[in-house]
Amino acid sequence: MLHIYYGDMPEAVFNTSVYFKNVYEDAWINDPFSKEMILDVDNCAKWILEIGKQQDITINLRHIMDFGEGEFEIEILNTEQIVHNMEELVRVAGLYV
Repeated sequence: MLHIYYGDMPEAVFNTSVYFKNVYEDAWINDPFSKEMILDVDNCAKWILEIGKQQDITINLRHIMDFGEGEFEIEILNTEQIVHNMEELVRVAGLYV
């Protein structure tokens, strides 16, 4: 499941270039899933949702990301609420961004 925390999150990675230089593994970009995602990087929200279906993932946002018109399952960690579409997500995220 995808989990989102809006606002300041002390454990969030902000300097991504330093982080990736220190923890990068070639396997991250060698499998077919990664290759397809890299080729489609202009629409990262759909990939975040897809990763969330395969494993638990937590992201930190300071804006409302558009996850599209479809149904999904995202837990907003600030309130421990599960939202299922953009209308529900905006109602909760709007309180924090």
